[in-house]
Amino acid sequence: MRKALTGFLVLAVFVGCSGNAIIEPVEQTTKRAKAFLAKCQAPVPPDGTDLKMVYACLPAEDACPDKGDKEAKVELGYVLDKGDGCGSGTNVYDVPCGPDLNAIECCYAVRVETTTGGCL
Repeated sequence: MRKALTGFLVLAVFVGCSGNAIIEPVEQTTKRAKAFLAKCQAPVPPDGTDLKMVYACLPAEDACPDKGDKEAKVELGYVLDKGDGCGSGTNVYDVPCGPDLNAIECCYAVRVETTTGGCL
């Protein structure tokens, strides 16, 4: 019993210190998501657009698309783009950082812009 416990502890320390921690994807309010967003140094948009940075994930398939890949922006748009049919809504502006290597899913820092329209 003692040998089994010692072996488990050695394995736990080895895995814990390997630098390849895998963390389950969680909501934006977690410490990991906040830390990932804080590390993302996205340039200010040249057009002065007011943007909000959010943490968003896609299901992992074979490999996560790179942050600059058009596929990443399009897929994240399916998750984040919202509209009311009158021109108001939220749209993905760009994907400046990701994927988060500590997440099981494909998680990114995504900048979204809010648009306002109006129906008569």
